[in-house]
Amino acid sequence: SKQNTKAILFLVGEPVFDSNSYFLDIKTEIIKQGLVGKIILAGFRSDLDKMFSIMDLFIYPSLEKDTSPLSLLSALSSGLPTAVSSIESLREINEKIPAISLFDPSNQSDITNIFQKFEVKHLRAKTGKSINLEFANQFSIKLNTLKIMEVINSI
Repeated sequence: SKQNTKAILFLVGEPVFDSNSYFLDIKTEIIKQGLVGKIILAGFRSDLDKMFSIMDLFIYPSLEKDTSPLSLLSALSSGLPTAVSSIESLREINEKIPAISLFDPSNQSDITNIFQKFEVKHLRAKTGKSINLEFANQFSIKLNTLKIMEVINSI
């Protein structure tokens, strides 16, 4: 970030393709652009709760249908300001939690705008609280248990 020289892009996940050529291309580009230390490739992590505690913004950039976005749901439950790709399956979550920002993953300026939007600390805090509350109202265990019991009792 030109506005925040202390900003770090933290990428979590591992290659899901048959080879690691995409991952190596990313590493090469980081070096080529002089961004070593500004972009951290964390690889696969099983301790996302700890990762969320160091994040100011969670971006979920899926390109194709994603029906089990567990890391996204975890980020939402943590109250992180969140932005997701505007693909159909993620727009469904946005309909339930409108505080989630949407972006076109093929449009670089859309993604840049998301980063710039959340440079404002009070906006991150306000959005995070709203997301946490909306998540609890839409996806809480208690609510889902009640819905399941309604179905069971109707049989």
